[in-house]
Amino acid sequence: MGRTLNLYFYVRYLVTLTAIMFGIFSLILIIDLTVLLERVPDIEGISVFDVALLSIYRAPGFAEQALPFAALFAAITVLVQLNRRYELVIARSVGVSVWQFMLPICAAALTAGVFAVAVFNPLASAGFTQAQFLESVIFNRNQAPSSDNIVPWLRQKSGDQEMIIGARGAIDGGLVMFGVTMVFFDQEGAVDSRIEAESAALEDGYWAVDGARRFRAGAEPEEIGMIDVPTSLRPAYVQERLTDPESVSIWALPQKIEVARSLGFSAAQFSTQFQILLARPFLIAAMAVIAATVSLTFARFGQARSVILGGIVAGFVLYVVSVLVRTFGESGAIPAFVAAWLPVFVALALGVTVLLHKEDG
Repeated sequence: MGRTLNLYFYVRYLVTLTAIMFGIFSLILIIDLTVLLERVPDIEGISVFDVALLSIYRAPGFAEQALPFAALFAAITVLVQLNRRYELVIARSVGVSVWQFMLPICAAALTAGVFAVAVFNPLASAGFTQAQFLESVIFNRNQAPSSDNIVPWLRQKSGDQEMIIGARGAIDGGLVMFGVTMVFFDQEGAVDSRIEAESAALEDGYWAVDGARRFRAGAEPEEIGMIDVPTSLRPAYVQERLTDPESVSIWALPQKIEVARSLGFSAAQFSTQFQILLARPFLIAAMAVIAATVSLTFARFGQARSVILGGIVAGFVLYVVSVLVRTFGESGAIPAFVAAWLPVFVALALGVTVLLHKEDG
C-alpha cells in the first residue's frame, strides 16, 4: 500500500482522536465545574475563577482515564466513515487487505498512546497535585470532604505518648494536612486529649501545627494557635503510605517503587500503575483492532446503531476486565506485569481472531 494512503489513514485517525478527546475534555470541564459550583455557593472569599481553576486542574486526570475509550470510538468513527464513503471498498477492490489499512491506524494509536504516557500523564499528575492543594484551601474549613479525600489514620509515638493523626485532606504525599485531628493516649491506653487544627506540616521529628485547639474531658477548649508536636513518623514513610499511585507521573514511579521497597513496604500498587502506563499505548492499539471487528462490515443503512452498540459492549467488557485484574495486581495477588498486560493480550487476541475469521475464514 502506498505511502500516501498510509499517511492518509494515519493522520485521519489522529485528527479524529484529537477531536473526540477535545470533546471529552470539554464535557468533563462543564460537568465538574457544575458539580463544584453546587458545593461552594455560599463560601466567602471563593470566586468562580477559583472553582474554574480547580476544575481545570482536575480535568486532565479524568480525561486520561477516558483515553482508551476515546481511542476505541475514534477508530470506529474513522472506519465507518471510510466505509460510507466507499474508500475502504475501493481500497479492498484493488487488493488492499484489512491488515494493510489497519497498520497505519494501529501505528497512529501507538503514537497517541506514547504521547499520552510520556507527555500528558506528567501534566495530569501535576494538575492532580495542584488540585489537591486548591481543593484543600477551598473546602478545608467550609464543608466536609468526600470520603476519597480523607487521610487514613496514622498511629505514632509523640514523646512518651501514643498518638493517632487523621485529616480531611492532604497534599505533597501527606506531608501537609488540612482539617487535622490528633488524638493522644495515656499510658493505660485511654484518651488523654485531642487537638483540632487547621493544618499540620511534617518536619524532621515533629508536626508543625497551625490553628490548633486542645480539648480535654471536663475542661474548656484551649486555644493554642501554633504548636510543634513531636512524632516518630518520617517524611519518606508518610509519603509512601499516603501517596496515590495514580497521582505519580510515569517518570517518578520507578523511584517510588525503589523507595517503597527500601522501607519494607509492598510496592504492588506503584508497580501495577507503572506497568499499566507502559501497557497503555498497546491497549490503545488493541482498541483500534477491536473497532475493526465491529465496523468493517459494509452496510448502507442501519450500521451505525449496531456499530456503536458493539463498541460500547466491547469497551465495557474490557474496562471490567481491566479493573478486576488491576485490583488483584494492587493487592499483590498476581504480578503487576500480568495485571497490566493481560487486558491488552486479551483484547488483541480477540480482535485478531475475529478479523482472521472475517478476512481469511
